[in-house]
Amino acid sequence: MLFDKILNVWRRERVEKDLVAVEVNFFEKVRTYLKHLETMATSDEDEIVRKIFNRRFQRLNFLVNDLIKLRMEKHFRDIIKGKSKPKKLPIEEEMFREKLNHIIRLHQDAILGITPTTQEISETEIEERYEFCIFLENEGNEVVGVDLHTYGPFKKGDIVLMPLENIKHYVRRSKVKLLNLKI
Repeated sequence: MLFDKILNVWRRERVEKDLVAVEVNFFEKVRTYLKHLETMATSDEDEIVRKIFNRRFQRLNFLVNDLIKLRMEKHFRDIIKGKSKPKKLPIEEEMFREKLNHIIRLHQDAILGITPTTQEISETEIEERYEFCIFLENEGNEVVGVDLHTYGPFKKGDIVLMPLENIKHYVRRSKVKLLNLKI
């Protein structure tokens, strides 16, 4: 059962010094399960069943938020110590670690009075990186991307190339899945 798997990862993360290995799509599964529990907690016809699902949703929500915090602290500690990243990380943590590494480097440079070179990746270049994603649900709204182009509306199953910053917004809402396609 997924709940038990998440609980086990959380327990191990609390006691182990290093990051616990998780599947690359671990958080995608967690989001899907959380969404399922939330849906059942609000839509089941039986009030007792709704309460059970709501309780499970609340417990899992606590575990996931604590797990995220624990893992962020370990990523930060590892970057500060110069420890290399694990070979396999969930995509959400890959992006987090990349940005955190960049921010830490900029902070150190600012304190030391080092000005960025032209070889440094600008924040604009990071934000305008394009990726493919597939929509898991309909999205009836149009959005203006960080590149100032209009995107949407989208139907379930649409595969879209758009700026990564915009995709992250949809990922947080479990609307899309990031695809590892390259052009």
